[in-house]
Amino acid sequence: MKRKIKKNLLRIGVFLSVFFLSMAVAEKLLNRGNTDMTAEMGQATLPIVYMNVNDEYVNPLHGYTVDMEGSYLRGAITPLKANREVDILIDTYGAIISKIGYEVRSKDMQRLIEDTDLDGYKYENDMITATLPIKDLIDDDKEYMLVIKVTDGAGKVTKYYTRIINKSELYLTDKFGFVKDFSAKTFDKVAARELKTYMETNAEGDNSSYGYVNIHSNFNQLTWGELQPIVSSEKELYLLEVDSLNACIELCYRVFIKNEYYNVKEYFRIRRGQERIYLMEYERHMNQVFDEDKNVLVNGKILHGILDEKLQWKENKAANIYCFVQQNSLYSFNMTNNNLSKVFSFYDKDNNDLRTRYDAHGVKILSLDDAGNILFLVYGYMNRGDHEGEVGACIYSYDGGLNTVEEEMFFPYTKSFQMLKQDMTALSYINNRNIFYMLMDGSVYRINMESKKIEVIASNLDDNRFVSSEDNSMIAWQEDGSDAIQLFSLNTASPVVITSDPGETIVPLGFMDSDLIYGCARLSEVTTDMSGSTVVPMYAVLIRNITDGILKEYRQDGVYMLGIEVEDNMITLDRAVYNVELGYYVETEPDQIMNNQSAHETKNKYTSVVTEEMETTYQTVLAKEPANNTLKKLSPKHVIFEGSRDIELEAEDDRERYYVYVMGAIVGIYADPAEAINRAAESFGVVVDRKDSYIWQSGNRYLAKQIKGLETNGVDGMRTSTACCVDEVLKLQGIYLDARTMMQGRTVLSVLKENLPDEMVLDLTGCSLDAVQYYISCGNPVIAMVEADEAVLLTGYDSQNVTIYDPRQGLQDKYGRIEVEDWLRQNGNRFVSFIHTKQ
Repeated sequence: MKRKIKKNLLRIGVFLSVFFLSMAVAEKLLNRGNTDMTAEMGQATLPIVYMNVNDEYVNPLHGYTVDMEGSYLRGAITPLKANREVDILIDTYGAIISKIGYEVRSKDMQRLIEDTDLDGYKYENDMITATLPIKDLIDDDKEYMLVIKVTDGAGKVTKYYTRIINKSELYLTDKFGFVKDFSAKTFDKVAARELKTYMETNAEGDNSSYGYVNIHSNFNQLTWGELQPIVSSEKELYLLEVDSLNACIELCYRVFIKNEYYNVKEYFRIRRGQERIYLMEYERHMNQVFDEDKNVLVNGKILHGILDEKLQWKENKAANIYCFVQQNSLYSFNMTNNNLSKVFSFYDKDNNDLRTRYDAHGVKILSLDDAGNILFLVYGYMNRGDHEGEVGACIYSYDGGLNTVEEEMFFPYTKSFQMLKQDMTALSYINNRNIFYMLMDGSVYRINMESKKIEVIASNLDDNRFVSSEDNSMIAWQEDGSDAIQLFSLNTASPVVITSDPGETIVPLGFMDSDLIYGCARLSEVTTDMSGSTVVPMYAVLIRNITDGILKEYRQDGVYMLGIEVEDNMITLDRAVYNVELGYYVETEPDQIMNNQSAHETKNKYTSVVTEEMETTYQTVLAKEPANNTLKKLSPKHVIFEGSRDIELEAEDDRERYYVYVMGAIVGIYADPAEAINRAAESFGVVVDRKDSYIWQSGNRYLAKQIKGLETNGVDGMRTSTACCVDEVLKLQGIYLDARTMMQGRTVLSVLKENLPDEMVLDLTGCSLDAVQYYISCGNPVIAMVEADEAVLLTGYDSQNVTIYDPRQGLQDKYGRIEVEDWLRQNGNRFVSFIHTKQ
């Protein structure tokens, strides 16, 4: 009897165990998708739209299946024909098109100017040609946003965005011809001799790699050495910036070199002279396309080839699994079984066209465990698959045992890839407890990967008050109005609050490895001059570890730090001293702090190799040499799931920011317009605000300009030179007020902001004379602060002189350019001006 009861209890126990195990498995399958139901990633389906510029189809546009914030989709620019028409070519790739329409909007997308459906267009094979007649509702020499709407046979609308401008005398025949001719001649060493006159070969050129060539490289580098490349695709031309004199143009194409394909980008900045075109800047970037079907594993080494990009890679603890990202393709290699898996890529041999090769996205490895399971992030424009035509950040998981890829969550985004890249680079990290941290639009999010619970741990962050370590595992920030720094280890989730001493403030500056760098300043030494510019001079810079406290302190009597730059193992300190007579801080020689800590050692070694023929190439020396060079190549399938895994983040981002574009890409986002302008000036860039209104341009300015209409009344017993300058600025805008009264206890910046509501008033302290001349070119005088609280007005310039109105002398006169530059620099280059941004 006891035996029978025991046997029955055993059966019940087994039944319950099986039942609960089955329920657990079922729940996992329901939550994660059925791994038995897998499929290839969906093929690209959206057409490409080309713009006809100067009788050439250029500026290929990729479609969006959701409404985007067009002001952030800067992209290329399309000049209209003389009759305000623009011709387009649509490569449908076999898609059925039922309707074509277009909108013309202000660049901030707020004002709809035209909404038209086309009556007719030509359909030939898979190509459609059409003409868009833009109505006479736009101003000449002003940029607008054109939105082309293509409707397919199922009624789905795809939108294509491009800037347009109606501007004459752009000389595009000469400019396009120069770029195409220059590029073609680099492949012919005899014809290329003509290019020597355009090059500026000198010691600045790095002639060690074909991965990067510029205007300073030697003839051999320019002409590909002995590589003998064959162009294997169309050279797609993108017109990035253009005015009557200047143009910035990019060519994108592929070449075939010694049985390998390479992606190539050529960037040209050219200037039209009276007799010929001048090459002002040239860069060529080349990266090998990793091909798993080629001989990529040789004697325990993975061969990556010629690269300009910085390879991203990770190994597991046992160092027997190595994954890497090359040209936006993620690979994983298992040294134990010689399995090489192409974990993720929009491009492969069966999906090889302009749509799948489009590179407006990034891939980031988040984690790799000992079983070969990978969590990774794909962010930006989605070339194909479930989110084709969308922009967002998608977390995927790769199951190394099942060889499957599954979407975990997708965060939709309606701005550009360039914007998203800035945030994902600053912070996108998964810790050892499966918590994902991400920065997006000024907010830091904490997301539980299992429960999908979302928390905002910081919001409305000032870009100058948020810093992260290179591996993103450490972050620090300062909330608005607070002197405390929040130092956060994302692996321990244990924040440390760093507070300032009484009468002081502290500033987070960056990280050296996992150690925070921050500065200390006395509130009594923080200055705001009459222009409105605030300087926070730091008397000390400290390096702090979250557990061990202060590791190093830098200070020198009478010397202040205004900022830092971290590169590799060195911190460069921007230093200044206080000039008592002038009443402000004057820059002095920088200093450096070296990091003596050794880098984390890995067992797999990514390294460079130099050969005479190929110059610098890259390879990974594996920790464990495989038994042979024969690879087992795997192509993971994607797990099918029901429903949506989209997660909407609804944080509002109303921060005023300045975006610097160089070579068509965002290279920095700044809260300070002067910092943005200085960065743009380094590389002939442009600065825009969030409405895509121009704040500053390297080009598009007059060679000489004189602002007229000034009343050159001088100072008197009641009016200071600063009040006189403010009066003149307001009068030129038709505003007649008493600046003497308004200036009492206030700054130039605050007074102008109050009285010029339709203009963007800018603190330009720290900019060069050449940079602020842009505003004079636009017809806006520049106030320059000199000798403590005095002011003069810059009203004109030419190649040799600068015109200055000095209220203390009551006159306006020309002065030598070099003399003025030195004088203004000695006075701290403190400027205020404004720009019209209303659209």
